[in-house]
Amino acid sequence: MARARNIKPSFFMNDELVELCFAARLLFIGLWTLADCEGYLEDRPKRIKMSLFPADQLDVDALLGDLATAGFIQRYTVAGVRYIHVVNFSKHQNPHHKEALSVIPKPVSQDEDVGLSVVDDARTGAIMPMSKDKDSAMDMGHMDLKGRLDMTEDNLSHAPVLSRANLGHASVLPQTDPADSLIPDSLNLIPDPYNLILDSLIPDSHDASPDSALHACSHRKRAAPYHSKLSVLRRISPTLLSLGLASVLLTSAHAEPLKFVAWSDPTPSALQPFDGNPDAVADMAGQSLFFYPQARKTVTLPYTRGPKSYANVQYYTGAIVVSASTDQVAKALSDFSGYQKLFPKMTESTVQAQEGDVNDPNGSVKSLVKYHLLIKIPFPFLTFDEDVLIQHERKNNSISTLILKSPIQYGTGRFEWFPLKNGKTLVTLTQWGDLDHPVGFLVSTVLSAMPEIKQAIPSGIEGFVLESLRQRFNPDTQQAPLPLSNIVPTMTLTSSQEATLYKLIQQGGTVQFSHRPVWLATAARPEKLYFVSSFYHMPASLDQMKEAFATPKNFPEIYRQVRKVTSTPQPDGSTQNDVKIALGLGILSIPMHLNLIYKAESELATRLYSTGGDIEFVQGRITLKPTSNKTTLVNITAGGKLGEHPPFLLKLGKSLPYYDYLSTAGTAPVIFEKARVWVSKK
Repeated sequence: MARARNIKPSFFMNDELVELCFAARLLFIGLWTLADCEGYLEDRPKRIKMSLFPADQLDVDALLGDLATAGFIQRYTVAGVRYIHVVNFSKHQNPHHKEALSVIPKPVSQDEDVGLSVVDDARTGAIMPMSKDKDSAMDMGHMDLKGRLDMTEDNLSHAPVLSRANLGHASVLPQTDPADSLIPDSLNLIPDPYNLILDSLIPDSHDASPDSALHACSHRKRAAPYHSKLSVLRRISPTLLSLGLASVLLTSAHAEPLKFVAWSDPTPSALQPFDGNPDAVADMAGQSLFFYPQARKTVTLPYTRGPKSYANVQYYTGAIVVSASTDQVAKALSDFSGYQKLFPKMTESTVQAQEGDVNDPNGSVKSLVKYHLLIKIPFPFLTFDEDVLIQHERKNNSISTLILKSPIQYGTGRFEWFPLKNGKTLVTLTQWGDLDHPVGFLVSTVLSAMPEIKQAIPSGIEGFVLESLRQRFNPDTQQAPLPLSNIVPTMTLTSSQEATLYKLIQQGGTVQFSHRPVWLATAARPEKLYFVSSFYHMPASLDQMKEAFATPKNFPEIYRQVRKVTSTPQPDGSTQNDVKIALGLGILSIPMHLNLIYKAESELATRLYSTGGDIEFVQGRITLKPTSNKTTLVNITAGGKLGEHPPFLLKLGKSLPYYDYLSTAGTAPVIFEKARVWVSKK
């Protein structure tokens, strides 16, 4: 039932709310009328649409996501039911004294395994304090950020830390400044994996105890429940790497320690789309790392509270051809205690229990292994410091994996290795993890705030694992530096390979090839670059794809954090594009810019490269191939790296493994999805 609510004239002049589209702003007002006397309502997009926009064709779920990303509302789940909280509703609205009490459960910090799935796990992590409250979007006067932290390198390294343990059980994650909240869209084909965010604890000015949420609504302005504002973490390759490290070793639920779980691995074989032929996979991979989607399926996994079933699950496979025998590969992958030397940022790998004869190469061996993953970031609340407990089962030429404790709770994976006719070995990893039910402060926050990043995680996982194997078995040897004009690899597929590519793409998702590194000739020294070729079949015409991928002036409409693009035509027919990007860090926005040249090489190909800006080396090519009047095959081949003197926050990324390579591989699927959404609305 809708209720009468207040709206102030200053709502229409708020410079941060206007960053959202007209429909999102109108939806925000409408939510006030649907919310109960404390600002809570059920998160049911279809019902909300019928209540507020019965005659309009709008994607209300996506608009709610925009409001949540911008920090105006909080979306959360309790006991499997989704709810919405209008942030600071109680501070700025005066419900009628006869309104019924709120019966909607409030966000709490408890484990999903006892029936509650929440946006914040306050048991871990720490946040940076902030001295001044930011007024709510409900007031719509002005929302300045006076009192922002001084973000100098020295001050950051000595900043005080406030433990989440002191916040109380009713606290939820801090809200970020809506103007600085950026979803993980990216124009940048080598997006920064190191944009970090400072969480700010910003309590309501009407401070009250947690129990104040239970007070009856009255005509007086009530004290709001003490809660922090939801923090939107942006572009998280540090966390993407953390998720990759944990999910390499893939996921499951809470089993009792040191007890093996009886299960049947549902992970499909890497050879399934290739009719069981490993040489066909190797032919596609060549010297590259090769990533492709599997057909969707239903999966049932065993857990202590009973089987858990998933419909429409899509596994992803990564493949590499290594110059080693199958025995050498089997020995390396079966030596779990040696994983800390194989995978960067793994500080412990201890076998805690084992069943079977480890000396029998054809026998079944079960192992329980504890891993410790540590990715240190100068900001303690962003450091990934986790124990992971995994059950492995080796059979013949495979190792099945079930994680018993991990930030990503549920899922499976499988290593496989196959002899090839040329004497080399094909190594594959096929995996899937339930990214909708994570645990832990950092991972839960990131995936809640930025659901689009889930599309980047599969290739991030595959890339991390296979790049580690490539460096073990196929180490780099520096090649002769190439000039700028020849630096971007060209994917040349045979008719048979192209048919296979289309078959894989039709299963849904992105197909990618990560090339061996090349060296760019520069005035100072050769620069090592990793290139990734990504393919996606777009349900859009060739002209629409040119607008989405080869016309930079449209990027602010497609990618939220691209604030402005100034395009200047050049005499050679190219355009020089000054791209302004706002990197949202919660309590402040750090501006960045890229200088990019876009030049048409033909009607179907566009070359791009950087000529300056905060990221020095950006190289790429966009190739379009119409497959019908309404469909186009899009290929983005891109690579790049930071220079020697990047901005301070970007420089932090250099401490992460494979930071140049994984950011490129992980972002292409997000770019494709945002472009698909954009053209679908035109």
